[in-house]
Amino acid sequence: MRTILTSLHSKFIHNSLALPCLAAYCGNDCGELLIHEFTVHEPRDSILAQLLNEAPDVIAFSVYIWNRRETLDLVDALTVADPQLRIILGGPETSFEDDKTFTRHPGLTALVRGEGEEPLRALLTAWHLGRHPGVIPRTTLRTGPELISGPDGPPLSDLDTIPSPFLLGMSSLERGFVYYETSRGCPFHCSFCLSARDNHIRSYSMTRIRSDLGFLIQNKIPKVKLVDRTFNYNASRSREIFQFILEHNQSTHFHFEIAAHLLDEPTLKLLETTPEGTFQFEIGV
Repeated sequence: MRTILTSLHSKFIHNSLALPCLAAYCGNDCGELLIHEFTVHEPRDSILAQLLNEAPDVIAFSVYIWNRRETLDLVDALTVADPQLRIILGGPETSFEDDKTFTRHPGLTALVRGEGEEPLRALLTAWHLGRHPGVIPRTTLRTGPELISGPDGPPLSDLDTIPSPFLLGMSSLERGFVYYETSRGCPFHCSFCLSARDNHIRSYSMTRIRSDLGFLIQNKIPKVKLVDRTFNYNASRSREIFQFILEHNQSTHFHFEIAAHLLDEPTLKLLETTPEGTFQFEIGV
């Protein structure tokens, strides 16, 4: 079975963190996996042709606010071009869809809610082995005229079970811009933010974080943008990561999203030693 993991970025320099993580977690259990990334500015017919030329059995889209409309247009076009194709949607912009999405888009096969590693591996493994997937947590599956919705389930508790997509060579490093996460979840409950839906705060181990950051530093990636929802939710943890970067960095610029009121005195003193142009902070109110 051949599966394409794909997404449409807003700019060419952007690359996906989700797709390599999904591929790394699936491993060899899911059949052949290909990653193809596009932008919303490319002609739909060109994207359609490139996807179909790979002769996939399954296409899984990562959907966000900037590509939702374009992705759903592609889903409908792919359905016309290949009615046997299985199409999966996942990502923040589809995690809260209702069953009407399947009515509006008759070619849609499955929809994954929330973090995709465990649901996607379960779904693809079943299809790869020729089995019916059954009921999968956080997944709605179309089986003939019937929709089977799995229950809500907890996200991954041990993030280290996701092999590093960087060390596996699954993440593009040629664009000068890399997304990276050291944690998932957010401690806050802001009504305007989807991140408030996930209050299960989990961190990769410091061993894993040092390994990934060391790899990116050694490869002299120009810019690493950390996508942790609140990077400094734990002051001692964030300080340890800052310290590692300051001790080993060569030329990489790092961007963090932080909460100002969580900055303590030891962290501020450490940041005073930061060379100009090394860190950039996006500070929420």
